[in-house]
Amino acid sequence: MGRFLYTNCNTLSENVIERQYARQPELAAKYGKKGKKLSLQDCRYHIFYLGEAICIHSKPLFLDYMQWVKVLMHNLGIPEKYLITNLQIIKEIVSENIAENQFTKEEADIIHEYLDAGLMVFEKKENDTVSYIDRNAYYGKLAGKYIDLLIEGKKNAASDLIFSALEKGATIEDIYLNIFQPSQYEVGRLWQTNGISVAKEHYITASTQHIMSRLYPEMISQGNKDRTVVATCIGNELHELGVRMVADFFEMDGWNSYYLGANTPAESIIQTVNDTNAQVVIVSATLSINVHKLKALVQELRNSKDLENTTIMVGGHPFNIDPELWKKVGADLNAPDAKQSLALANELFE
Repeated sequence: MGRFLYTNCNTLSENVIERQYARQPELAAKYGKKGKKLSLQDCRYHIFYLGEAICIHSKPLFLDYMQWVKVLMHNLGIPEKYLITNLQIIKEIVSENIAENQFTKEEADIIHEYLDAGLMVFEKKENDTVSYIDRNAYYGKLAGKYIDLLIEGKKNAASDLIFSALEKGATIEDIYLNIFQPSQYEVGRLWQTNGISVAKEHYITASTQHIMSRLYPEMISQGNKDRTVVATCIGNELHELGVRMVADFFEMDGWNSYYLGANTPAESIIQTVNDTNAQVVIVSATLSINVHKLKALVQELRNSKDLENTTIMVGGHPFNIDPELWKKVGADLNAPDAKQSLALANELFE
């Protein structure tokens, strides 16, 4: 049923939006044709995320998405009542599909359960989000200044700030974990709350990637451990900064690190793991709608007879939301950040 939802989200969302605009005619007057087009796009996302969460048996993923949408819409000035009505109509159409044999009564009940849980998100009136940067802490002050400079478009000054911190005794590990990581989380929060544009978000991420590439010559490897790791993103994921940090941590620890980056085809990932005889492969997903693709890749790795002894580690935002998700996708390990990823991998060989 989850797969039915996200494979038929276009048709379902068209039916939902037509009914919603008939029920709330002020929408057309208030937002026009462009607004209706955006409403249709948003509804597709709602149904797609719902289907993904059901398919992977993870209600926390859908609730996290609903909380994210609630905050986003609030900061765009869109009343909650429209999103609530949208979800209620999805429930209605799911019920109607029982008669058309698209769902059984039991399957519809599960979908309704997820939607009802999503609707409960709107019973809480809090729409504020907390900054990921503590500007009262030592590294928090640096992270705050770093993100402020990039928001102002001062990439060179932000780079100088990082190298100045290195000269004053900070390690690259310190910079990655305490400046780059919270800064990227903060970028996402600022976009969600309408604090920065998509273009600015991309600029900040690209600037951080550029600074990371400048830091690479400064990395000191802790000897050669004769161990190999392959690190990559899943499917069409474009959020690669986190997994690149993971690969760099392994590199600094003396591992042979193969960083494949974003949007790498599954067959290429498997071929690289084979060719390098990697003991560990790390796969990252940032968007929960890509978890089913990650699960499929894990299964392909499992089915490869040459990779029977390869350890599969997963990470990314969805796995931080649902602590049991890594088991559901069939992985061996899960870690919330680069430091713990390395620690878990090293434990395998102690």
